[in-house]
Amino acid sequence: MSRNIHLKLLALAGLSVALAAYQSRAATITVEDSVLDFEAQHRSNDGTFPASENNGAGRVGFQSNFNGGGSFAPGGIEPIFLFKLPALAPGESVTSATFSIGRVADSSTGAVTPTFNGDLYALGVTATNPTISANSADAQHLFYIGDTAQSSLPVVAGSQIITGPISRVADNFFVPSMFIANGGSAAPLDVTDVTSYIQALYSNPVGNGFVPGTSYLVMRLNPDTGTPPSSGTQRYSVAWQGNSTTTPAGTPGNGPFVTLTTVVPEPATVCLTTISLIGCLLAARRQD
Repeated sequence: MSRNIHLKLLALAGLSVALAAYQSRAATITVEDSVLDFEAQHRSNDGTFPASENNGAGRVGFQSNFNGGGSFAPGGIEPIFLFKLPALAPGESVTSATFSIGRVADSSTGAVTPTFNGDLYALGVTATNPTISANSADAQHLFYIGDTAQSSLPVVAGSQIITGPISRVADNFFVPSMFIANGGSAAPLDVTDVTSYIQALYSNPVGNGFVPGTSYLVMRLNPDTGTPPSSGTQRYSVAWQGNSTTTPAGTPGNGPFVTLTTVVPEPATVCLTTISLIGCLLAARRQD
């Protein structure tokens, strides 16, 4: 074997070792939901869309007294979660991401097992606080029921600006067997993968209107039926942050959370990579 080829092989071996170690340091970042969380509600008797933060749990489904006390079908209710996604260090990248949440017992003794599933959506990012009111543009903008995957948010004057893609990240995240009746025990965390969605935000922040460290990821749990039950209360109840005057349901350990696993290049391996690249170039030149 010639000396030039030997040098080149050594340089390539060094490069392989350096690249293998380049992403050796992993970090886990847990992002808790914000006190800006709210419930988007729909009153079936007058068509209004209240936004509320006054509940100890987030609820996904339909509630009998959201019909004005009349003969209308129960009104809809669904939690909106906001997660402030962090800025990453130079060279740091997301390798995996999950959404996790704990289910809790329903607060109503009259609530019955839902006849529908619950879908999990990522709706994009925002830097604007939602407006909490009896008829909120933000609640109307984000409220949705239906089994067909939503592809765009309705245009609602005065609603907060949300940018980036809309994706049903988990179809049938909840199913009727997961309902916890009043008096039941909280369930372990339900976890689903959201890696591709989160990676897309970080890979194209400008295109998605995403400012790491400032923007909130907006997520929603909603019933997957377009037809409310004719009567009664049917819903899933979940842990959430609540607000400063509301005691959150469950314990701090049952979410909701977005958990990022990232890799950070080690300075030493960056140097090894650079040295190996230089060695490759030198070997190639000597062979020429």
